[in-house]
Amino acid sequence: MACIDNSTEKSEYLDAVCRYLGIDDDDSDLKRKKKLAVAGFCYGGGKAIRYTTQRKPDAATVIFYGSPVTDVKELQRLKAPVCGIYGDKDAQFSSSLLDNFQSSLDEAGVENDVCVYEGVGHAFWKDVSQIERGDQPQASAYKQCTSFLQKFFSSETKDTSKTEETIITASTVKSRFFNSLDCVNDLNKASKERTELLNDIIDKGDSVANPGSRESFMPMAPGRWRVIYAPHMTTMAGLA
Repeated sequence: MACIDNSTEKSEYLDAVCRYLGIDDDDSDLKRKKKLAVAGFCYGGGKAIRYTTQRKPDAATVIFYGSPVTDVKELQRLKAPVCGIYGDKDAQFSSSLLDNFQSSLDEAGVENDVCVYEGVGHAFWKDVSQIERGDQPQASAYKQCTSFLQKFFSSETKDTSKTEETIITASTVKSRFFNSLDCVNDLNKASKERTELLNDIIDKGDSVANPGSRESFMPMAPGRWRVIYAPHMTTMAGLA
């Protein structure tokens, strides 16, 4: 494939492989059971992550010293983890670029295992004999790759349809509750509604072990903090 210059044609070849493997089967139950990982070295590594971001976001990606994608919006399309393997002496990819790659994956919410090995440059893994001899860091890079793939393929494929529905419902309840707290001028009027919303939150299964404490708000609204004075919150039997 490296001899083919047309990038679209390369993707079509990969699409054909997926069809052959039954990855694109119309049977949704069967499709959920089949997992795909796309791996590549050098040019192929860069192609791998561009293929998964653009065509196969459910596939895991393994990049051996390939051109990374740092656009957060592009990476947000991914629904599977990314493994990146690089050398710190690789003239093609600066340390700042690789740092940016990992931080972009983190910002996009993509599970990742990116490692930059010391003392080696581009294409530092040349043949299997290096692994058989236990050469370093080649053996470590091989272990990183195989462990990543074993973890991905052994994990259960989740049916996200119900999960997403639950998350949306819970988030809506929480949002309504926290938005109601912005109504400073009608605290007493809104008190009954807020109590009902708190009960909804509890019924959805959120744990509030210490009502009114900092920890109690972490599962309810991670990353979003407010200072609240609402005495009725601590007297509800459901919060005890």
